[in-house]
Amino acid sequence: MMRSLTKSAFLLFLLVSLAAAVHADTVNLKLVDTLPNNSAGGVYVYPYNFSINGSPALVALLCDDYGHEVQAGESWYANVNTLADAAHGAGQFSATSYDQAGWLFEQLVNHAPYASPESINWAIWITTSPSLALSVPSSVMGTVSTQGSVAWWLNQVPATINPNSLSNIVVYTWDGNGNTILNGPGSTPQEYLGTAPEPGNVPEPASIILMLTGGGALFLRRRKSTAQLEP
Repeated sequence: MMRSLTKSAFLLFLLVSLAAAVHADTVNLKLVDTLPNNSAGGVYVYPYNFSINGSPALVALLCDDYGHEVQAGESWYANVNTLADAAHGAGQFSATSYDQAGWLFEQLVNHAPYASPESINWAIWITTSPSLALSVPSSVMGTVSTQGSVAWWLNQVPATINPNSLSNIVVYTWDGNGNTILNGPGSTPQEYLGTAPEPGNVPEPASIILMLTGGGALFLRRRKSTAQLEP
């Protein structure tokens, strides 16, 4: 009976460990800087350079949240979700907004023709805050016939977007808890889009399962061998 309980407890430990490894999705974000001359319409646009979990290697993220404001040096904790999870309630915008924003961001990171940080970032802000289109300066908006303009890019967004084509995009959403350092006028941190780490840098769930179950099998084998020696 005791051995069965030990095995059950260890298997439960494996499952909890697996869940923690696969869903370790809260990070500390610190905005380090933006490019001084990279602005349009009086606001900074992509890239926003972040330190994640204190790393000296900066990561370029794109702000999809026009309604809030942060400044360099501010930090907060954010939940990191796939675009699909964000669209299904983990983010702060509608599913359609995330699909459109993800598609636009993909054009930027893939260096599609006419994809500039200024036009793509403003187009994304309009997809997440449609009423913003009414107040965007015409010099920023452009027209649908002007290749590379904000209006042109909004017109390029497909009516139907395959979410599987955007699986490499992740969303950093403020976790809503404490340990937030905001010195500027913004009431809460902004949300950001980024790309997931290269597959070779992060263990795949299948690899994690293999490691944990392999360790579990070794443990149980050792327990069995020990039991055979017991009187």
